[in-house]
Amino acid sequence: MDSDSRVTLLMYLTAKIIFYCQIVIITIGTIGCFCNFITFTSRKLRNNSCSFYFLGATIFDLLTLDIGTMSRFLSNHFGFHLQDQSRAFCEIRLYLVNVSPAMTTCCIVLATMDRYLSTSTKLVYRSFATIKRAK
Repeated sequence: MDSDSRVTLLMYLTAKIIFYCQIVIITIGTIGCFCNFITFTSRKLRNNSCSFYFLGATIFDLLTLDIGTMSRFLSNHFGFHLQDQSRAFCEIRLYLVNVSPAMTTCCIVLATMDRYLSTSTKLVYRSFATIKRAK
């Protein structure tokens, strides 16, 4: 086997691995986000301020995954270039792909701060960790 055929084989295998890994990531990620959504909107967690922040993080993760990753996947593997066909979609996609991960991080930081405040020994700090303030 000469080096050109090895390179061609490696490129083919790499493309196939990327294709199937993206399918797995999109599928499992979307299922996970829906499970999180169901969990954080349950009756027990609906009035919990920390779960409100995690629900926000889940929504932003779903936007990142389905708009950013899915449109890239369709563009790379099926030639479906929606961002080339619609300027509005291109602008919205670009905005969401850049802002959604930052908003997810922000929601997780807020949930961390909420947990710190709710477990504080000082009553003044605990009063800040309410669902009313979270909304």
